[in-house]
Amino acid sequence: GFSVDANWDKASQSINIGNVAVSGVDLGSFSLASVIGNATEQLFDVDPNVQQAAGFGVTVKSITLNAKDDGLGDMLVPMLAQQQGVSDPAAFRTQMAGMAEGAALQMLGSTDAARALGVAVGNFISGKAKTLSINIAAKDPSGIAVPALMSASNDPTALASAVDITGSNPAQ
Repeated sequence: GFSVDANWDKASQSINIGNVAVSGVDLGSFSLASVIGNATEQLFDVDPNVQQAAGFGVTVKSITLNAKDDGLGDMLVPMLAQQQGVSDPAAFRTQMAGMAEGAALQMLGSTDAARALGVAVGNFISGKAKTLSINIAAKDPSGIAVPALMSASNDPTALASAVDITGSNPAQ
C-alpha cells in the first residue's frame, strides 16, 4: 500500500509533506515527512526555467524517516550475504550493523547524538529492533538550501554542522 499527504502553504511559503509512505504485507513499511521552506509561487510556474530557478531557492527545514521491518530484513540479508560470498547471514548482518554504526560517527563526529543514531541504525540493521526513526532538523530556522544539499552528496560531513540528527528505535 501507499499514501501521500502534502500541501503548499502560500502564506508561509512552505510545503508540508505530512506523509509519503509505502508498506508491504509481511515486509514492512517506510514513511517520510518533511517541511520545505522558501517554496514561492514561482515553484509552480508554467515555465520550466522559472520552476527550476525557484527550485534552487527552496530549503529543507526538517525530515523525519520511519521504518518498520516486518520480515524484509530476514529475506534480504541471506541474499546479500550470498552475493558477498558470506556463508553465515547472521554474522553478515552483525557486520553490516557495525559498519552502519561506524558510518554515523564518521559522518557526524563523535557526539552523543551521532552515537545514538549509530546505535539505532545498527539495532535496526542487526534485527535487534524492528523500528527505526530518524529526525533531521536544520539548525538554521530558514532551512538548508538545495545547493548545499547537492554539494553534500560529495561530502556528507559538510551537513554535520548544519543539522541536528537524532535516531531511535521506538517501541512497536
